[in-house]
Amino acid sequence: FAGVPDNGKADQLGFPACMPNIISVGASADNGMPYYFSNTGTWVKFMSIGRINIIMPDSKNATAVMGTSIATPYLTALWVNRYNGAWQQQLDSANNAIRTVKYNNLTYPFIK
Repeated sequence: FAGVPDNGKADQLGFPACMPNIISVGASADNGMPYYFSNTGTWVKFMSIGRINIIMPDSKNATAVMGTSIATPYLTALWVNRYNGAWQQQLDSANNAIRTVKYNNLTYPFIK
């Protein structure tokens, strides 16, 4: 898994998501719609939660952290927990089992 760029452009492929055998991950809101900063396009394979609230040990206030750098490990953890890391067969069944969202005439699988 690799996060797509966070510069809000459509159909702009970027490293490392452009590498062969990589599943590209965009950042979305809880409803699956891409965040304004997440690149989109036909090469984005999954959308995943792109914002979490964290509380640092020395603070009592929550801080929002956003980006594909959040969406990618979130999706990775879900994938390992749900599919035990199995690859192509599980990718096919996941694509068939999870919900999808439509954005700019494209349909993205969305895991929450």
